[in-house]
Amino acid sequence: MIRAQNEWVCANLGAMPDPDAPLVVRVLPEVAGLTKTFDYLVPSGWEAEVAVGTEVRVALHGRRVGGWVVARGVEPPPGVRLQPLAKVRGHGPAPELVELATWAARRWAGRPAQFLRRVGPHRSSRRRAAPRATRSRGGRARSPG
Repeated sequence: MIRAQNEWVCANLGAMPDPDAPLVVRVLPEVAGLTKTFDYLVPSGWEAEVAVGTEVRVALHGRRVGGWVVARGVEPPPGVRLQPLAKVRGHGPAPELVELATWAARRWAGRPAQFLRRVGPHRSSRRRAAPRATRSRGGRARSPG
């Protein structure tokens, strides 16, 4: 019975993923003028930290750049040697916002990175610095405004 169910799942939904295979993610680098995505390996032990929307650092053309994971568990092109992720920077936008940013970039002919930069959680939680008091000509402090 179980074997028949597994055969049906494999036949109708594709082959079952190999649990020993390394996790591959697709990353959109935060580089001006670049809209192409690249595939990277997730180092062992980082699988739980890396999800769609996670902000990462990757090696790209001899330098480290920031980027966002836009797909997880992808099939890399055959014959390509993948580089591992360099660093996990933290939580980024929710997967729904990644999808929305991709759609908005297509709709308004923009770059997905421009939209993703605006919707990350760090944008809303960043504190603004309190206004500093300025000195008047007489040397006394006066409050702003």
